[in-house]
Amino acid sequence: MDITRYQFNALNEFEKCHTLCEYGVLVSEQCEGETGYNLYQMNDFYVEVKYNGGINAITKFTSFSTHT
Repeated sequence: MDITRYQFNALNEFEKCHTLCEYGVLVSEQCEGETGYNLYQMNDFYVEVKYNGGINAITKFTSFSTHT
C-alpha cells in the first residue's frame, strides 16, 4: 500500500491498526513494565505504537520520518 505519513495520521485508530498489521514491517519491540512499544516501518516513514498491557489498549501512535 502506498500511503504517506500525512495520510496515515488522518486515519482513525482502527484504520491505523489495520494498516500497520497489513502493510507495516515490524522493526522492533520493547517492554517496560506494563507498557510496550512496537516500531513499524511504512514506506518512507516509521510508526511507534505505545501499548498499555494493564488496560489492554493502544494508547498512542507516533509517526516520524528520518528525512530532512
